[in-house]
Amino acid sequence: PLTPKEGAQVELNAATGEAKLSIPKVDLQQHAGTVTCRLENPHGTQEETARLDILAAPLITTQLPKQEETVSGKDVTLRVVVRGSPRPEAQWFFNDTPIAPENVTFDEEKSEYQLLVKQPTVTTSEGTYRVILKNNLGETESTPCVLTVLEQVKLTKAAPTSDVVDLKVGEPFEISFDVGGKEAPKVQLLKDGKEVKFTSVEGTRHVYSVPEVKPEHQGVYKLIAKNKTSSEESAVTLNVTGTFFNDTELKNSPKHKVEAKQNVFSLTVNKCDHPDVGTYRVLIDNGIDHTEQTAKLHVGVKPKVEAAKPANDQACIIGQDTQISWKFSGIEKPQVTWLFNGQPLPTNERFQVTETEDGTSTLSIRHAELTDKGVYTAKATNAVGEVEAKTTLNIAGVKPLLTTDLDATLQATKGESMTIKLSATGTPKPDIVWTRGNDDLVPSDHIQVTAPTTEGDDTYTLTILNVQPEDQGDYSAKITNVGGSLKSKKCKVTVTKSPVFVTKPTTQEVKQGETAVFETKIDGYPTPKVTWLLNGKPLTPKEGAQVELNAATGEAKLSIPKVDLQQHAGTVTCRLENPHGTQEETVRLDILAAPLITTQLPKQEETVSGKDVTLRVVVRGSPRPEAQWFFNDTPIAPENTSYDEEKSEYQLLLKETSVTANEGTYRVVLKNELGETESTPCVLTVLEPVKLTKISPTSEVIDLKVGEPFEICADVDGKEAPKVQLLKDGKEVKFTSIEGPRHVYSVTEVKPEHQGVYKLTAKNKTSTEEASLTLNVTAPLSVPQPLTDINVLLGQPGTFNLTCDAFPTPKVTWFFNDTELKNSPKHKIETKQNVFSLTVNKCDHPDVGIYRAHIDNGIDKTEHTAKLHVGVKPKVEAAKPANDQACIIGQDTQISWKFSGIEKPQVTWLFNGQPLPTNERFQVTETEDGTSTLSIRHAELTDKGVYTAKATNAVGEAEAKTTLNIAGIKPVITTDLDAALQATKGESMTIKLSASGTPKPDIVWIRGNDELVPSDRVQVTAPTAEGDDIYTLTILNVQPEDQGDYSAKVTNVGGSLKSKKCKVTVMKSPVFVTKPTTQEVKQGETAVFETKIDGYPTPKVTWLLNGKPLTPKEGAQVELNAATGDAKLSIPKVDVQQLVM
Repeated sequence: PLTPKEGAQVELNAATGEAKLSIPKVDLQQHAGTVTCRLENPHGTQEETARLDILAAPLITTQLPKQEETVSGKDVTLRVVVRGSPRPEAQWFFNDTPIAPENVTFDEEKSEYQLLVKQPTVTTSEGTYRVILKNNLGETESTPCVLTVLEQVKLTKAAPTSDVVDLKVGEPFEISFDVGGKEAPKVQLLKDGKEVKFTSVEGTRHVYSVPEVKPEHQGVYKLIAKNKTSSEESAVTLNVTGTFFNDTELKNSPKHKVEAKQNVFSLTVNKCDHPDVGTYRVLIDNGIDHTEQTAKLHVGVKPKVEAAKPANDQACIIGQDTQISWKFSGIEKPQVTWLFNGQPLPTNERFQVTETEDGTSTLSIRHAELTDKGVYTAKATNAVGEVEAKTTLNIAGVKPLLTTDLDATLQATKGESMTIKLSATGTPKPDIVWTRGNDDLVPSDHIQVTAPTTEGDDTYTLTILNVQPEDQGDYSAKITNVGGSLKSKKCKVTVTKSPVFVTKPTTQEVKQGETAVFETKIDGYPTPKVTWLLNGKPLTPKEGAQVELNAATGEAKLSIPKVDLQQHAGTVTCRLENPHGTQEETVRLDILAAPLITTQLPKQEETVSGKDVTLRVVVRGSPRPEAQWFFNDTPIAPENTSYDEEKSEYQLLLKETSVTANEGTYRVVLKNELGETESTPCVLTVLEPVKLTKISPTSEVIDLKVGEPFEICADVDGKEAPKVQLLKDGKEVKFTSIEGPRHVYSVTEVKPEHQGVYKLTAKNKTSTEEASLTLNVTAPLSVPQPLTDINVLLGQPGTFNLTCDAFPTPKVTWFFNDTELKNSPKHKIETKQNVFSLTVNKCDHPDVGIYRAHIDNGIDKTEHTAKLHVGVKPKVEAAKPANDQACIIGQDTQISWKFSGIEKPQVTWLFNGQPLPTNERFQVTETEDGTSTLSIRHAELTDKGVYTAKATNAVGEAEAKTTLNIAGIKPVITTDLDAALQATKGESMTIKLSASGTPKPDIVWIRGNDELVPSDRVQVTAPTAEGDDIYTLTILNVQPEDQGDYSAKVTNVGGSLKSKKCKVTVMKSPVFVTKPTTQEVKQGETAVFETKIDGYPTPKVTWLLNGKPLTPKEGAQVELNAATGDAKLSIPKVDVQQLVM
């Protein structure tokens, strides 16, 4: 089977049945062959087989060897394995000459091309071989193979001529051989099995020579020559021809043992003792020659340490003298040498070795130093042995002692020096490591340490120059010598410094609008807080000041951009503060500025004739500007000008002003050395009082009738022009016209609302004048809403209303049957504005009649009449004004209600709150006793609802309701659904049932819990003809999702019921919608097989190559899109050898 693991891509679209197999990058060796598509589901199996042929140029998978060797005369076969489709043709070459094909063969199973080289020789066969392979898709050439023909070893002995050679000591000896062969043989010469080196090797000649033989040269010499083809040997035996004590011959005995092994002759003297000391002689004679050799035997005793154990430990206080001694014995007397830590004792005047007659050797060490600590070895040696004795010397010291410890705290001043010290003793003088926190301090230009140098001095100091905040911390000291170590107490160092000005700020003189900069350099620790004050108030960025402080350098800077004379001139103070003090420096900020008017002259100034007035202008400028005032461009003498220093205000006083002398334009010019400016002009107006002259009417009280004209006219004067206002009864009214000083208010036709008190007011800044008059207006009667007849419910109040407009307000008198009515429990008379009303309480039949209103305002009068009717509201003559009523669909029915009331009510019918439809099936009839009947013919389902009879008369209404229910015959299922149905995927299926009822039931088809909605695929039918009761559900192109439990809900107005369930299952045997086709693919490309399948459940798709399932391990990629049925097999890098099918 092919799977994605083999690289195959398989697709299956279950919906369309299309299956697809893609094999990317097909390979000749891996993928060529048969491809089988197998379909399976529970209902059957089907398969189709196609071939995958992969076309590929020749590709050598196993090359010729670069080197090949053979033995002369022995056949050899050269082999190369090649893939390619079609099968390539081969041409072999020897030294670039084509080789005839008779010795060329091809192994089909292995795809192996072979060349047989028979009985090779160096001359005919040694050289370079290669092969070229071609087919119609390309060609390739093998790597060249160099064939070497080997020859066997050939060994020729030149000397000696015999295999056994006898020589006397001192005679010459030589072995000489010629060695040949291909490859060059490895040649080795052995003497008694051990290799000896040739004296010389030149070409094939190998020589071993001895100028003068000795007994040790005697032995068997073997020469071996060897290569890959064979091995040769040759041997030569060499014999060489050569004991008395104090001239007494010695024989084998328990004391003496004489032995000879090959050419080695030995004499052993057992248990040597002093009597065995003497000269031993050996006489060597082989019958041809003889010689003698002599030697002495000495007997001695090995050296011995005369002590309990040959090692010990010894200690010495540093600076003192010490000795190490060891006693040795032995025959002959041993020589003693000393070692220190395994090395010869150093040459040093402090070290001295002495020895006594009894064998004691003493090492003296003067003024012991720490470096003298170690292992001292005394080594005793004589002719028969040696012995060692070791001493471990430890150099001890006096442990340090603190005589004066560090202070607990120290306060240092930033920038100055600080010193902390302690006193400590010990032998040798201790070393000190100073520590801050956990960090060791290293001496530098900033950190200086001292230690005692003279005898009796035990003070150690740590000095830190130019102390900085980072030098704060816990200081301690570790005191150490060879005797031990200890730590001092901690000294907590804090760094402080009161604030100081290193460089003070200076007074600045800056032009208006430029930037004022104050700089200073400060010091102190902690870094002082720097506050800049302008005229005693702190400066912040809100005031536009820019304040900078570089804590590292102490440089502080204040920048005031766009300085302003009024805002910024004055004193600037720099205040420094930290926990250790406060310091401040004050300087001036002088701002040079041309005159600038900050408060201008008013554009307009007014005064009353005869009063004094002062003109003022506020000016900034440095130096203080000079002022020149002008009136109508004429300079004004300075006697009435003044300057207010505090306000920077220039003033001009004008006394007892008048229009002629003082009204006009004033201005002032201001100058200093930086410039000048001029004020805006001020126009001075001299005001005069109001003058009011009334023209009409001439009297102060006016009487007019409605419709007559009315006018008020007055002339108003003054400077400034007065504000004139006309009030009527305190509320302003607008003038009809104003022309110059003349003010007119006129009404063409007066009305009652024009009546009132009119007041004319004229006012300006200097004075106020007033004039008043009263207008009286009269009007005739007008009745816009007369009396009307009223209908009143028995026992309820009834009210007559009329509206009357008249001026003065009229008086209304009420009459009933010509009898005047007054306010009483029965009658209530009211007036609200122009509305006049009469209320008759608890109306009854005696109150029925004609009512009259008499209207009179003293100028005019009139009368109005109306009738009062008393009635009873309609009433339903039944136990309750609502009931329920039922009717079988198609039958006739009636609904009746009886009503009473005075006057007799009119009855109308409603259906569900709406007017009764106009319909020949509905008919309303009424009887004299007040009964109203609604008849309904052939009742329909739509007639179901609420029917309302509504009775209405002049004093009220009443309703009676009937709920009409239209009943039906409950449905009955005459033929129910089948219990199960098997549908075929892609075909149609129909399920049906029979049901009766009145009216004909409606059916809702259900799958599972979901109601089915008719569509192009889901079709439903219901009976239409009389006697037909069959309902059907048809599903076209059935799909797996159509499986499930189907049921039907049968409903009409008579009731509802549910059918049994019909279990629908969907199936389909596997089929090939589109079959796979044979593919022809080039070597190395991807072979892709595609097919489209169908079946349910979705068939399992298996791809087979040459009858064997393809899997990702073979590089195949299998894809299946179950939704579409598309299946795909991809075989990447197809190989002709692997996949030929």
